[in-house]
Amino acid sequence: MCPVRIDRVIPVWICLLLAIGAVPGAVRADPVEQALRDAGLFDVLEARLLDSLGRAERDSDRDAIIERLAGLYETRMRDQELDQDQRGQMLIRAWALVDSVGQSRAVGLRLALLLEDYLPIERASELHELGLLSEADRRRDAARLRELHTRFTAMARSAVTEAAAAQRRTGPSSDDTQIAARRRSYRDRSLTNYYAGWSGLTLAVLEDTTPGPEVLRAFGWLLGSNGEIPRLDDVARGSIELEHVARSAIGVGRTRARSGEWLLSEQWLRLVAESEQADPGVRSQAAARLIRLKADQGSWRDVRELISLSRAKTDDEPLPVTEARYLAMRAMPDATRNDQIAEAVARIALAALITRGEIGHVLDLRDRYGSVGLLGTGFVGLYAAGLDRLEEAESAGTPGLYRSAAADLLKAAGADDAHRFPLQRDDARLKAAYAEIRAGHPRPAHEILRIVLREPSGPAAEEEALWLLIIAIDELADPAERSNLAQAVRNYLARFPGTPRAARLLVRHAGTGLLDPEAAADGLRAIAEDDPVVIDGRRVLVRLIYRGWAEGRRSDREARSELVRLIEWVWSRQGPGDERTRWRERLDTDRIAMDVALGAEPVRVEMARQAIEQAEQAVRQEPALEVFRDELTLRRAETAAAAGNLREAADAADALNQAASRHAQAADRVVLSAVFVRLEREPGDTLAGRIGVRIGARVCGEMIPPAPQRLGSETSRVVERVWRLAAAQAETESDDDMLALAARLARVVLDRGMPTAQGLRETAALAERIDDPEAELSAWAALLGASKDEEPAWWEARYHSLRLMLEIDPGMARRAYEQHKVLYPMPGLLPWTVQIDELFRTPPNGGSAEGGLP
Repeated sequence: MCPVRIDRVIPVWICLLLAIGAVPGAVRADPVEQALRDAGLFDVLEARLLDSLGRAERDSDRDAIIERLAGLYETRMRDQELDQDQRGQMLIRAWALVDSVGQSRAVGLRLALLLEDYLPIERASELHELGLLSEADRRRDAARLRELHTRFTAMARSAVTEAAAAQRRTGPSSDDTQIAARRRSYRDRSLTNYYAGWSGLTLAVLEDTTPGPEVLRAFGWLLGSNGEIPRLDDVARGSIELEHVARSAIGVGRTRARSGEWLLSEQWLRLVAESEQADPGVRSQAAARLIRLKADQGSWRDVRELISLSRAKTDDEPLPVTEARYLAMRAMPDATRNDQIAEAVARIALAALITRGEIGHVLDLRDRYGSVGLLGTGFVGLYAAGLDRLEEAESAGTPGLYRSAAADLLKAAGADDAHRFPLQRDDARLKAAYAEIRAGHPRPAHEILRIVLREPSGPAAEEEALWLLIIAIDELADPAERSNLAQAVRNYLARFPGTPRAARLLVRHAGTGLLDPEAAADGLRAIAEDDPVVIDGRRVLVRLIYRGWAEGRRSDREARSELVRLIEWVWSRQGPGDERTRWRERLDTDRIAMDVALGAEPVRVEMARQAIEQAEQAVRQEPALEVFRDELTLRRAETAAAAGNLREAADAADALNQAASRHAQAADRVVLSAVFVRLEREPGDTLAGRIGVRIGARVCGEMIPPAPQRLGSETSRVVERVWRLAAAQAETESDDDMLALAARLARVVLDRGMPTAQGLRETAALAERIDDPEAELSAWAALLGASKDEEPAWWEARYHSLRLMLEIDPGMARRAYEQHKVLYPMPGLLPWTVQIDELFRTPPNGGSAEGGLP
């Protein structure tokens, strides 16, 4: 509905000043002040006047400065270049000035300040008469106007008293100053009573009451009745040419009408409407009010005659919007009761609205009073019928009614006179497309929308068409339409960025492949923080950035920093949740948060814990998310391990193993890795050792491949570290089972793995502990093969391997020694070369060293 254009009734104090005449002896600014005014340095001028006012000692000087300062504020209030803050501050200072002086001082400024509040309320009263003001706004404006009317009335009383005193002070011998003061007091009396009268009448309109006699008396000061209830005989006919007098006469006429005094009201309104001296604009207002007066009485024949007379004077121009709406409101109820003349007036009023393109008013009146038949058989009538059918479909929700509504609306859009109403014609097509979509027929909607988009009537129609086109293509669910959908989405975002719908499109389609990821991310970042979809948008943005990070399109530092910031922003603003909460979306953000917190250095333990707690809440609230429970337990293990809480981490890993979860292996490896880190820092940590053996045994069982497959280097290192922990624990606690575990794992690394030199030495020592000379020999032999003959390890391993051969197979040992002597005739590294020779030296009793026999 287009806004109602309301004639200005009130701002006439300038007219009054011109009508009464300039006041002789008015205080003039000094040359400096005039120079500042001419240069537009009003702030400097204001500061100068305020400073002068503060320093003035004589009352006459203060009065002169107040007069100039008030005039400056009045001028500044009409300055359109002041921004809202500047104007607000200036009004505060102006009010401070008028509050510091008496009621009779700075009257013009005081009135101007009151009018700041009054004029919007006066316009609201006209909206109320036209049925366009909400009840809440009416109550608010009426309450404010009661206060303003009281102030206007108080000013009027004071002005009347001051004018009487000024009249008594002047006589034939009065000087120019006294005469000027008297004329100024008359001006103030007229101004204040003018607004006292109009504010009282406006208050009665808003409160739907009858104005009191004080309203008429106030107008009487401008109509020659000197404060009494005005009579027509008191009005000098020539004075009607003065705008404030003519408007006051209209005010009296309207006041009498509210009292039901129809004849008196008509006489006052005709006084202005039929005057040749009155301003044409004021005359037109009086004539319009006269038509309203007759409409209020239900005198439809008179209304029709007055309309004909008015149109004859304006070359058959349609009624103004306000008058057409007012008459339609009054005539349509009577028209439905078979009053043919009322029906004729209603048709005239509705036709005027239609001709002026005010379809919003027409449809509003149709909704209020029915009578679609009054709208004719052209576009407007068909359009209204289509809207009725659509409303019926919305209530019933049946596809058949939606299709009927679409047909009716398209019929309206195809009417011969539809081109006169391009906005409403597009609206009919858009609503038809919407109805087709609701009926489950998106393909026809698609075609209708293409018609609108070829030549839209304006940005609003274009936006709606693009939006519905996206919905229609989406509803088709046709993979072949994917490129069309992508183009439609991109078109909308390019044409209408920053709109709430654009935000919704970004939230829905970002990350689906329809939009460039970087462009989508920029659009999501631009969603305003007060937008209803901003939290959803930030969650989608988190997923986009995370994906770019995972795919290597974003640097680790940059992506992680933005992800942390966004996730914390979402957490700080999301509510505790209710039955409407989309827990899966929350969980997705929390899972990314865990990865961000734990997936790079430095680990953010507190962020990970918060993410886990929130994710577990989502799992508790939404049974379908229970499948993520084990994943969260794994994350608890990771978080505890990162925080150094090995016991908690191991408990989480144990729980996953007991549940035979697919996440159990990952949890075990996380915990074992943390154990190794702890033991490197604190080698004697008993708890870490025990956990390392318990968890490590499971990890080794997972990592060791079936025989005879060999172990890789990583598996070999892990298994070796675990069996060495088991061996240490077995020795400390005299645990045979632990010793057997260590031996078994050590033998696997020895036979199929890639043991370290230290591991081989400890394997040999472990074999010696369990009395397994063959395993011990194998360990030393492996170290021998892995060392070079110039290294001490080689000679150490040669010694122990020969020593063990003597125990197992003396003949083989002798042959190996003889071969060694051939290959290394010269003495080798000490002490091993000497000890080797000692092994094979003949005993003193003449026995042979071979096999240690005599």
